[in-house]
Amino acid sequence: MGQTVTDAGLCGALQRWREMGEASREVFAALEPGARVGLISQAEMNQAPGARMVVWQAGPEGPTTALAPFAGFADAPADMVFLVPDEALDEVAAAGPDKGLGALEGPVRSGDAMLFYIAPKGDLLDAGYEEFMERLGFGFLGACR
Repeated sequence: MGQTVTDAGLCGALQRWREMGEASREVFAALEPGARVGLISQAEMNQAPGARMVVWQAGPEGPTTALAPFAGFADAPADMVFLVPDEALDEVAAAGPDKGLGALEGPVRSGDAMLFYIAPKGDLLDAGYEEFMERLGFGFLGACR
């Protein structure tokens, strides 16, 4: 049996997250270049201020994937952040790169994972996040809208 994301740690599995971003090219095309989406595991977040998160950044050639420091949500290096518990991390990665960011749908809908909007609503709308979220199968800001 191969190494799981939990075994490797969120940041140790960067290639899997890069493949997930590549598979989500069409989803990221809804965003303005420079828009950033983050992913952090509960275990990694608990290491703050030394924590790191995965950040996908929209660009004209498709999304890029990198690790970025995470010192807390107030200073998160992304416009929105998915917080995924360790138990759900392997499930998301095991969905395979073809599923792309759509693999986050199950954990978010079940309440296992949470989505935090970091940027102000107007900035998110201007950057294309409403269409981005619709392409992922989520409503944008739900009842908060």
